[in-house]
Amino acid sequence: MAINLQLRGAVYRFRRRVPDSLVERIGRKEIIRSLETSSRAEAGLRARVAWLATERVFGMVRANKSLERAQIDELLRRLTDEAVQNSPTRAELSRDFERLEPRYVDLLFGDEGRRAILSHPGKEQDLILEHLERLLDGAEIAVLKEATETAQTEARVHEIRRTMAERERRDMHWMALAAMLMLKEERSAKVPTSAALPASEATAEPKDAGRKESAPAALMTTGASSLAFLAHRDAYLASRVLATDDFPALKPNSIKQATKTLELWAELMGDRPIAVITKVEARRFRILLRTLPAAYGKAVRAGPVSLEAEIQRARARQAEVDGRNASLAPDMEREADIALVGLRTVKRHFSALSAYWQWLANHGYAPEDANPFIGFSWPGVRKGRKGRDMWSEQDLRTLLTSPRFASGSERGSFWWITIIGMYSGMRVEEIARLRIRQDIRDLHGRLAFVVQEQLGVWSPKTEAGARIVPVHPVLLKLGFHDFVERRAAQGHQRLFYDLPPRGKEQSYGADFSREFSKYKAALGIGPGTVFHSFRHSVRTILTNAPADQFRDAWIDAFMGHSADEDADEGRPKRQSVGVTVYLKAVDMENLCKVVEAIRYPVEPTP
Repeated sequence: MAINLQLRGAVYRFRRRVPDSLVERIGRKEIIRSLETSSRAEAGLRARVAWLATERVFGMVRANKSLERAQIDELLRRLTDEAVQNSPTRAELSRDFERLEPRYVDLLFGDEGRRAILSHPGKEQDLILEHLERLLDGAEIAVLKEATETAQTEARVHEIRRTMAERERRDMHWMALAAMLMLKEERSAKVPTSAALPASEATAEPKDAGRKESAPAALMTTGASSLAFLAHRDAYLASRVLATDDFPALKPNSIKQATKTLELWAELMGDRPIAVITKVEARRFRILLRTLPAAYGKAVRAGPVSLEAEIQRARARQAEVDGRNASLAPDMEREADIALVGLRTVKRHFSALSAYWQWLANHGYAPEDANPFIGFSWPGVRKGRKGRDMWSEQDLRTLLTSPRFASGSERGSFWWITIIGMYSGMRVEEIARLRIRQDIRDLHGRLAFVVQEQLGVWSPKTEAGARIVPVHPVLLKLGFHDFVERRAAQGHQRLFYDLPPRGKEQSYGADFSREFSKYKAALGIGPGTVFHSFRHSVRTILTNAPADQFRDAWIDAFMGHSADEDADEGRPKRQSVGVTVYLKAVDMENLCKVVEAIRYPVEPTP
């Protein structure tokens, strides 16, 4: 339980991670509450109460897959009690639709709504479907009526507003229509989804496409947009190797990820014409991605496995887990749900698809104002590096007292890279690439790291990233100089010679990053605290130092921040100062003042 206690100032607080499978429904990754006491004993008692309370909440959410199911059941009950010809409930839903307040319509046409409908007897299903089809007929009339009113509006401001309303209603209509088709497919169990179709069939239009699945006439375009969505995939990926006026260059790993995203779209959705890809299709892709197991494609199998098979396997395994959990006593620990693809990964896929759509639009292949992959919400997913936390005292203590950092533990590459990052704020790749003679130098009587370009192989992240970082006194006290000399005596050119380059980018820090992430997660340290968090911690420590201790420019020089990077680190933009190995003695003295200001409430064991 102590791992859920955190001291903030003089007051303890309770902090618990939300299980990955519940993040989207709960809307956050962590639950943090002040315990309103500075007594550790009292905080422990209150934390136990908080733990039980959160456990009850998690159990309720797991047991009730949709907290709005009761509302859905009530709507369906009312519809089954009312005649199709004159249904007050359906009229109420239609009015909500016209007022752009489709909350209850969305409930009925969502996944939970489909499951609720399928739980009714066959005759009631027929009645409900007839109600819903008439609701859709009313939606079509509303769209046509709105289109007519828009055409007759003379004032430009009203024209714009009406057009936007028309688009929103139309999107809502086609979302509902797609959901209706999926419901009928599930009910008949005769028409598989595109994820289950062979490649030759997945790209074909259904026989009733003209009536049901074709895009509205107002959204259909001619010429380029009738081409298949992925027709220009190869040209797009080739163009992203070099920077252009519209797009920055992508690194090899990013191109690989973009390729994977487009392959996923092809297998799950089929290569349909650009003109029929709307928000409905994008939302369906999002749902399908969220049903994939997190480990899809990673297991070693005898032959290729379709994504549909992966989804079905995950569902079967989850059913087994649910069965085992159902047989447990209330006070017994439940088995974790099968991990599915997280929202962060889905968001990355949508970003890649959005960039591809924008490229198509720039080349005249797609409408510029109809990107279907933007405008989605991503609850629990924070933006970029702002989602990374500083190292808290509790997490740091947990790390430094763990077996790999305790007294007598082996002080190899894993140990030293971690401690160097802690006391320098250097990036993991900068540390992993250190060469003994070229990058670890005695400058003006002080041992220092020289972060510099390795010609033809690698360069720091930014121009300002080339810099001098004095070795912290704590590192020297821990025996860093002796460690360097031992590895030099063994004939190694690189300090961390045991880290091989990985991937197309030849990253020497890849193995360490993977190992460190697994290790700190096993210790119970949350996902927001990563190796790069040492850099945030160092920056915060230095920023909070007394104003007369050193200048901000010295901090920038020490950290290697550039103006472009400032926004990424969450700081006001300013120009960083450059440094070279030919710095003056006074510059070295200033940098030493900066590094010596890095202090933590807990230090590594000597």
